[in-house]
Amino acid sequence: MFLESLNINVAPYATITNLEDIQHAATGIGFPSILKPVRVERNKPENIVLYSEQDFEKARELLQTGTCMLEAWIPFEKELAITVAMGSTEANITHFPVSHTIYKAGILQTTITPAQIDLEINEAIQQVAQTIARSLQMPGILTVELFITAAGAVYVKKIILYPHESCDYSVDACNVSQYELLVRSICGFPLPEITLWKSNKSYPVLEEGFEKALRDIQAHPEWLFHFYGEAAKEPERKVGHLTVLDEKEAELPKE
Repeated sequence: MFLESLNINVAPYATITNLEDIQHAATGIGFPSILKPVRVERNKPENIVLYSEQDFEKARELLQTGTCMLEAWIPFEKELAITVAMGSTEANITHFPVSHTIYKAGILQTTITPAQIDLEINEAIQQVAQTIARSLQMPGILTVELFITAAGAVYVKKIILYPHESCDYSVDACNVSQYELLVRSICGFPLPEITLWKSNKSYPVLEEGFEKALRDIQAHPEWLFHFYGEAAKEPERKVGHLTVLDEKEAELPKE
């Protein structure tokens, strides 16, 4: 596996193509475990948590989308994310701060930037993300999602090779957004060092929460908002995001 070749921690896993593979792999991986598709597509199931052999049948639909991976469940304290941009050379690289991401039922609810983590762990995550970016040798932008355990162990959860919603706060809270960095990196322009102007919390706005978001920004004129004009009427479709700038919400890693 790519990440293992870089000596980066990942959860124990097995490649799955059918229900028989799950039955065999679960013996070693145990429960709970997570079944994930190798290729993620919009409007397709992303993962299934298996708590026992009784859940194997739930995996049938997901397996019809193609090859999957069964991963061991890692008891974690926080989920984190960091976005990196790289130009045409290894020296032309920059990254955003590490963020604390909060998910519910697989849907991002809140991004807190910067994450309140130890300086040593913060630097280790930056190193992991830059190692991945340089190893791919591909101009562009990527986000690395990670787990951190109570003991301070860090595991890579996922690599996203496009602008990710966990970095949407950069539109308002940084000197350059992830979208501008994507253009700069593809065009071979120099990439600036990222400056985080203020700590912040960012909230995706889904179709089902659009009316509430409108009420919130009227009650809080200091909140920043972006709505995308999405026409699709899908409850879990992201139609915008809110960003709340507050220097007291989080602290930068202490020296």
